[in-house]
Amino acid sequence: MAKRRGNHEGSIYPRKNGAWRAQVSIAGKRLSFTGTSHKECREWIQLTSKQIQSGLTYECTQLSLAEFAEGWLAQRKADLRPGSWALYEASLQQYVIPALGRFRLAELRSAHIQAFYDGMVRDNTGPYVIRSSRKILGTILNQAIRLALIPSNPMKAAIPPSQPQTEMRILNEDQVQRFLLAVRQIYPDDLALYQLAITTGMRQSELLGLKWSDLDWANGVLNVKRQYLRLPDGSSAYLPPKTKSGIRSIRLGPTTSAILRLHRDSQFQEFKEDQDVIFCGKPGIPLHRSVLVQRYKRLLKEAGLPSLRFHDLRHTAASLMLHKGVPVLVVSKRLGHAKASITLDIYGHLVPSMQEQAAEVMDEITTPVSLPEMHLVAPQLHQEQEK
Repeated sequence: MAKRRGNHEGSIYPRKNGAWRAQVSIAGKRLSFTGTSHKECREWIQLTSKQIQSGLTYECTQLSLAEFAEGWLAQRKADLRPGSWALYEASLQQYVIPALGRFRLAELRSAHIQAFYDGMVRDNTGPYVIRSSRKILGTILNQAIRLALIPSNPMKAAIPPSQPQTEMRILNEDQVQRFLLAVRQIYPDDLALYQLAITTGMRQSELLGLKWSDLDWANGVLNVKRQYLRLPDGSSAYLPPKTKSGIRSIRLGPTTSAILRLHRDSQFQEFKEDQDVIFCGKPGIPLHRSVLVQRYKRLLKEAGLPSLRFHDLRHTAASLMLHKGVPVLVVSKRLGHAKASITLDIYGHLVPSMQEQAAEVMDEITTPVSLPEMHLVAPQLHQEQEK
């Protein structure tokens, strides 16, 4: 028999299987919840009652996660960058909704989230996919909390899969020289691309998005304004940098500028006309990522270098600049980081010599060149005065 409670406070009763059942009334209709204990059901009633007082309707309680997520995504399409929206849609449709979409928001529990995590681990889902799926699910559920559709985020009690630490791999100065020599011998047309990658630390998408109009030849400055990305649906598009700090101006050295001029002349000879795209496979079309990666892997092999991701060239650029004493703030601006602290968090451990330099400088500051003469004679004068 259900335990009597105060007016509009709902009811709680045990079930034959050992679980507990809670019920509250909303607009003349009954909401039910099954918990593992009387306490859990009591807490559910308290939270649900607060939501009802805040304007929760019965129709809202029937929303499934799939319905709410798809509605949320449709509303955000105008606000999100096309690449971000496509990534969110892919994560929802391929991973989140198939596993959790059938559950009503009101009945979604930590155990369901945990089963979702465990399933991704069993399926050997990549860490990036797991991370992006968790991010969008958390965003959606937090929005549901703000709309008073659920009392709390069920993700909090679920234990997410541990994310493996990706070891940062970089090239040293000698390896950089070997790599660029291999480029000159095997793919000379790609020399300007790799020269920029290593001297500026630009991302692959930023390099492929470059246009000749971005170059200020007179001042030796390259303006980064866009990136060329492959979207989840297989298409590609020019998109703005991910953050405002990604839009930046990078000063080029005379050697890099000269290599770019040679690249422009070679490109004109090949296509017999001026092209806007700096690194293109076909007239006006940026070099395809798969072609670039294929060539890059061959270059590493021919140069006798370890297998590195293209993104590791960015890490190489950052670490070499810091190692050579380029101020962190300057490195941060060239990389497009929002703050210098981000640069230090990522790359600070790669430059232990900076600690050694700091120790030597501070020793030099605190060590006197010679002791003052008065300090040397003071003990002797003191002894004569005592006599």
